[in-house]
Amino acid sequence: MRFRLVLTILLLLFSCVRASASGEQPLARGTINVVLANSNGIVAVTDSRLTWTTAGNPLLHRPDPKPGQKLFRLDDWTVCAFAGFASAPLHIFPVLIDNSAGILRDLAHELSLRPRLAFDEKLSLLSFIFQSRLEAISNIRDVASDLDNYRISLTLAGYDIDGAAKVAQLTLTLGMRRLEDNRQVFDAAQTGLTETVVGKELVWQLAGQRDLAQQMLEHPQQYIGDPAVSVFAKAQKRNQADNLTVEQMRDLAVALVHRTAENNPTVGGDDQIAILRHGRVTRIEQPQFPDQRPAVHFALSVGATFAHDNEALGGSPFLAIKDTFDDVRQTVLDGNFFFRNVFISSKIMYGGGFTSFDSSNRLTDCTLVLAPTAKRNPEMLRHLLSDFHWRDVQNTP
Repeated sequence: MRFRLVLTILLLLFSCVRASASGEQPLARGTINVVLANSNGIVAVTDSRLTWTTAGNPLLHRPDPKPGQKLFRLDDWTVCAFAGFASAPLHIFPVLIDNSAGILRDLAHELSLRPRLAFDEKLSLLSFIFQSRLEAISNIRDVASDLDNYRISLTLAGYDIDGAAKVAQLTLTLGMRRLEDNRQVFDAAQTGLTETVVGKELVWQLAGQRDLAQQMLEHPQQYIGDPAVSVFAKAQKRNQADNLTVEQMRDLAVALVHRTAENNPTVGGDDQIAILRHGRVTRIEQPQFPDQRPAVHFALSVGATFAHDNEALGGSPFLAIKDTFDDVRQTVLDGNFFFRNVFISSKIMYGGGFTSFDSSNRLTDCTLVLAPTAKRNPEMLRHLLSDFHWRDVQNTP
């Protein structure tokens, strides 16, 4: 027995080393969301466990010892939960929010600065922002065999401007296409959307490890050993399930999460619970999570071609990934970020500002133009002069 334990540990350690050496990139995923709603109110419950996984290596599926936030109060009227893609560390570009929690917290902050948006507008914002971030993250990491792990379900629940209670879920997935030079580009797309207006009937929405929870909701009589499920089963038998109180829905949702955790090691940890009634978010129960670093906002370009242009990337900041710059007379680095791009016969300008010009960019017959202020960032200046081959380096007066 002891020998097997030691062997297992050695295999895990070997797998970790092999994954690191081979360039495999671990990614964290979230696991279950349950939303129940009727005319009495809305309840949303998630677990807190994140699981790190590595494509093609079943030994590298391990729970994160720290809890992960999966349930978010977006404003006074809506909450959002995610299941699926949780985090994909970007050590080469740490200023980009690389996790779903950070994206949702940032969205909540942005919503607090604006007039109240309609439910559908928040849903569209969620889709747009997550598509952009997933495309940025996956193309910087240059994933290929791991597309399914970037799948994410976002469940939005709350009250619209007219007071109508609504529950919606959208699903985003990654696809792959090839550029003319055979580089792989990853695009995020919305592949599923459901939206329900809550009336008198009980509405439920599940995401993540949903199979057992769905079975319990569809056949509760098989699980009456759990008190909350027993209450639901009896109400359903009397055709009164639509009359469940908010407290009964809360207990039922928690039971679904806990039973799933008993049968699936990727589910577990503290419950995260949101209660909505009378047109507002009335209570959030979850652990305290650390503050998120400030977001960097940018326009995104992936797989585009800029050819024979006087100036590329008008405006700032801009994140360019796997673009082609062919005979572009001015590409400004300051305030912009570049990964895995191809530059041909182009001029690249630098004035000492904050930027990221990664070594993955490929240059052919290009000129670097330095302003006198470029010396303000000596490390970036050294990187540009030492790590790339330039046709010419020019200094402006």
